[in-house]
Amino acid sequence: MNVVPFATAAARDAYAAAAWGKPLDRGGLEREIPGIWPPWQAGLLFEQDGQIDNRRRLMRALERACTQLGVAFEAGCSVEGLVRSANGALQAVELLDAAGERRQLACEQAVLTCGAWSAQLLPELPVFPVKGQMLSLQGPQQALQRVVFGPGTYLVPRDDGLIVVGATSEAAAGFAGSLTPDG
Repeated sequence: MNVVPFATAAARDAYAAAAWGKPLDRGGLEREIPGIWPPWQAGLLFEQDGQIDNRRRLMRALERACTQLGVAFEAGCSVEGLVRSANGALQAVELLDAAGERRQLACEQAVLTCGAWSAQLLPELPVFPVKGQMLSLQGPQQALQRVVFGPGTYLVPRDDGLIVVGATSEAAAGFAGSLTPDG
């Protein structure tokens, strides 16, 4: 469950996704996030929202589920291109394997999961990187029980007490991977 706090009930009610959240007054907000800063007087509780700690278990579970469905993984390969027929239909994915050899994997469909790098395979896509920086703080376990979204930031509690604080949104940074003091 996620909580979005607001300074006023009017600001809460004007929130674009307010229709999908449960309105909270100050008392309800305090029950969801004990000790929340007093100027936050209203909130929305999104009971249908959740979070997944994707650091390890999510990817292992996804791999197991895919393997059970007959998916084969190509470790150490990179997708270098898409091979299309004269009418534009997908015919194959061009791979570069760990040994440096190129080969084609025949297919009629593929799932594009390259994120900001998608335009390298499909230049017609209007996709570009937006850099985000975040940090993690170690707190006591269960110090924060809900994901909290605020103006320009969010807090994500983990079961081990880690709290992820995010994030910047830097469209002009391109593919720069390093952290910055301003971020």
